[in-house]
Amino acid sequence: MPTSSTQTISESIFEIRYTPNSKILDYRGTWAELVSHLMELSEWNITGNRIDVFDKEMNRRAFVSFKNAGVVIKNTPTKNYFPEQGNKLLRFLFKQEPFGDPLWVGRIGVRSRFATAFNGGFNDLLRLYMERFLSLTSGAKDVFAAEITDIGGPVNLHTNQGKINSNSGPMQKDQLKQFFDVEDELPEVALYFDLDYWKEPKELVEGKDVMKIVKSYAEEIWDIHERVRTLIFG
Repeated sequence: MPTSSTQTISESIFEIRYTPNSKILDYRGTWAELVSHLMELSEWNITGNRIDVFDKEMNRRAFVSFKNAGVVIKNTPTKNYFPEQGNKLLRFLFKQEPFGDPLWVGRIGVRSRFATAFNGGFNDLLRLYMERFLSLTSGAKDVFAAEITDIGGPVNLHTNQGKINSNSGPMQKDQLKQFFDVEDELPEVALYFDLDYWKEPKELVEGKDVMKIVKSYAEEIWDIHERVRTLIFG
């Protein structure tokens, strides 16, 4: 029976949005150098209101602007790696007096996209997805009176910690190109899963609490993806 493989392409990002702070602009050069050293990222770019620090392959990137900051990681290897990198940047920022702690936060969000390769045809994955995760009711199928050739869609949730917007479905390589810029690494058929976990405090939040939320969201996203993948592939 066709199954999943160990190959998973992923991209994860966390972002915090805060009250615009012009003081940050005076520290762009200093912070770019310090973040580059801290996160072992050799490249950097400074624009009018933002710094970006990244590696040569663009697999890891940190950014700070006068109104938002975050980290982007491609193909995070373990459950802990992404939140550790994210909180490494946050720990640095909350120690900087111009940044502020507590910080007025408009939004905290963690989002991850996954594409797990499937050792089989698209129709085989479509059947598993419909049988085990998401499908039309028998009545809805009767309304269409036609064969389903593709399916997928959003499932939005509300937890005690925030809101989750998710999207998923079986995909072929051409579809995956819309979401990942690593064409040579994309599988021919894969299970796509996109999870965006977020909240909008719109109030002063202490740095330690922001870091706790980022870690919790990132770890829960990882766990949800693993449970869904196991459910569909068995």
